[in-house]
Amino acid sequence: MQRWRGRAIGEKTLAEVADMRALMDRERAGKSAWDLKLAPGGFVDIEFIAQALQLTCAAEAPAVLSANTGDALDRLQAVGALAAAQYQLLTQAWRLWSDLQQMLRVCAGGNLAPDEAAQPLLDKIAALAGAADFEAAQAHVLQMQADVRAAFELIVGPVGAKR
Repeated sequence: MQRWRGRAIGEKTLAEVADMRALMDRERAGKSAWDLKLAPGGFVDIEFIAQALQLTCAAEAPAVLSANTGDALDRLQAVGALAAAQYQLLTQAWRLWSDLQQMLRVCAGGNLAPDEAAQPLLDKIAALAGAADFEAAQAHVLQMQADVRAAFELIVGPVGAKR
């Protein structure tokens, strides 16, 4: 169970959020790692972390409330509800997913099929990810998604665990 300011926080709320994410994984699974919204470790995981922590911390720290996920992460870190390493990971992923998703909407209609994509698009993806080439960018995205999912499970709880 996560602790905040020395006391247990919203175990039931966190379990319900983890269960909701498990339901989404079953009912609306991401089509690939490039489904940046629904893939495990994607936008939804980050949004659910921010929302779950806001739900569990807002009574004592109403300043954490924000409709914008990036702003909510900033506020949660400022009150100590997110550790520095978690905050850094989640904000870095949030920014990268935002940049990539925006580019993919414009250049690929929102969906990336790497085998069918033009080389200039793959090069741009690599540049956005700070990688030498597309393969390295894809490896970076996959690792970051795995790290975000691990953070989700640490902060919120295991996805699909029987409680």
